Amino acid sequence: LIWHLKKAITEVGIPAYRNERFSSEQLMQNEEFEDLFTYKYMKEGDGNTDDPEGKDKLVNGWRPVLEELGYNFPEEDWVNYDPTDTEAYYDIPDSLSTYYNKKWEKAA
Repeated sequence: LIWHLKKAITEVGIPAYRNERFSSEQLMQNEEFEDLFTYKYMKEGDGNTDDPEGKDKLVNGWRPVLEELGYNFPEEDWVNYDPTDTEAYYDIPDSLSTYYNKKWEKAA
């Protein structure tokens, strides 16, 4: 069923919505829909310092964790940006921060 729904949305052009409201505000863009099938967002974590999960585990940034898992980083600007650094949001424009965060989420 999922395969048929995806094919109808990507090939026939049937609109995809974020939820059951089917309003124009909930209409998904093509890139957003495709992202559903390419990666999942990392959980924020539960704040438990004894046994962290999600982003809680990334106390030294994302890069060391991903490199340990075997991820090979490309030579691109977003690689030098640390999305876990709250001060980094003030150093670059919001649009670039959003783009970099999305790249990190895909890598994670």
